[in-house]
Amino acid sequence: MAIRNIFQKFGTKLFLCLFMVTAGDWLLYGQPIGWALGLYGGLVAALLLLTQKNILQSRASKVTAFIAASLLGRLIYSPDLLTAVMYILAIITLLILSKRQQLLDAKLWSYDVGSFSSRLFTQWFLDKSCIQKLSKARGIKLNNIARYAVLPLLMALTFIYLFTQANPILASMLKKVDLTFIGSPGRWIFWVLTGFSVWALLRPRFKLSTEKSSVQFTRKIDFDLWLNKNAIIASLVVFNILFAIQNAMDVAFLWTGAALPAGMTYAKYVHAGAYPLIFTTIIAAIYVLITFGDGSAKYQSPAARVGVYLWIVQNIFLVISAMSRTVNYIEFYSLTQLRTAGLIWMGLIAAGIFLMVLRIYLRKSNTWLLNANTLLLFTTLYICCFVNFNRMIADFNVAHAREVAEGSTGTYLDLQYMRELGPEAIPALARYQSKMATPQPVLSELQANLRADLAENWRAWTWRKQLLLEEIVSSDATPIAEAIPPSVDPNSRYK
Repeated sequence: MAIRNIFQKFGTKLFLCLFMVTAGDWLLYGQPIGWALGLYGGLVAALLLLTQKNILQSRASKVTAFIAASLLGRLIYSPDLLTAVMYILAIITLLILSKRQQLLDAKLWSYDVGSFSSRLFTQWFLDKSCIQKLSKARGIKLNNIARYAVLPLLMALTFIYLFTQANPILASMLKKVDLTFIGSPGRWIFWVLTGFSVWALLRPRFKLSTEKSSVQFTRKIDFDLWLNKNAIIASLVVFNILFAIQNAMDVAFLWTGAALPAGMTYAKYVHAGAYPLIFTTIIAAIYVLITFGDGSAKYQSPAARVGVYLWIVQNIFLVISAMSRTVNYIEFYSLTQLRTAGLIWMGLIAAGIFLMVLRIYLRKSNTWLLNANTLLLFTTLYICCFVNFNRMIADFNVAHAREVAEGSTGTYLDLQYMRELGPEAIPALARYQSKMATPQPVLSELQANLRADLAENWRAWTWRKQLLLEEIVSSDATPIAEAIPPSVDPNSRYK
């Protein structure tokens, strides 16, 4: 208990902030991303456990801590941007739950996150008076410190200079000290941003949001000028007719294989509509929320309810068609990160529309719908943190490449994109090379880069890269390149 009280003191938090800035500079600044990012995340977690008494006070905070711990493990195993962002949100949520016993409203959670974020660059200045009081209480004056430090500092520098002249070993050691940070604006900015962020974690003095404080963000809009029961019924009739025409064309051309008009290729038809159809569905969902949301009972009628159910069913079919278009386009060309993200996004929209049906049928509030969709979104993102998409994409593209798969309707393998996928593409490229008559330089390049990253800088090491290296070494089909081929830029690195 006495040890924990030490970490609650203002002066101790100042020291911890300086320590975290120093650690961040050593582990992260100007360094390749690797397990060191997870190590720094672990230091942040330890910092919260030491300085925040109520960080694990409720069941919700313990569940959040478990989620944060799993994300931290993922950062150590193989860090990426999505996992880092999710970990930061988990840490902020822990700070929110240290002030709340429970958090059942996604809207309030988003406001709390915004409230915390607004203190990132202001908390230090708000605590300046505390620093001044601490200085006065201990009789510390900056001008006295500067005045009394001049003579010892000058003498110390003199002695160092003389010793380096007399001791070549000491001189060589001092030459290795990097003093370029003095003239490096980027490094100073990194220190300031890191210091402000860590201080906000150490001193979470942000205000919690309430329903009253969020009224200004949820001000109701009067739609009576444009909407009434008859207008809703008429609009739903028109919308259902338009959507029926679009869905009928998709059934004809996508599902039954009807002949396309002259000059229109199947690939062009498939690709043209995927994303516009998704935006169409989003607009439709917004319209339904307006006309069947909270406080809109005056617009509703039995006929309108039947029409909206039919329209929602057509929207779900439209999303399925958009997903089918994307899948077919992938078969024609290849799988990419953007197309994978698009499929996930379409799946979320389809699930969101289904939740909207439940909300209308069960007569739930918009808050219920917002909470359900937020939970669905973050659950999906959490699962995505643990999926090796780059390897999955590389395996798919090699398996469906025209020169590999007999009878494939796809294109030839895009080796440049495989290079951009990084070391995760090495196993797939090894299988690809085994079917090709000539060696593939991109495979040797990725192998050499992987080996260099693991050997040159310990901060860039990750468990995933190590396991991948062991997999390559154990495979006779994919020998590790001893050096980067002469035709490859030695400074090149995969993205």
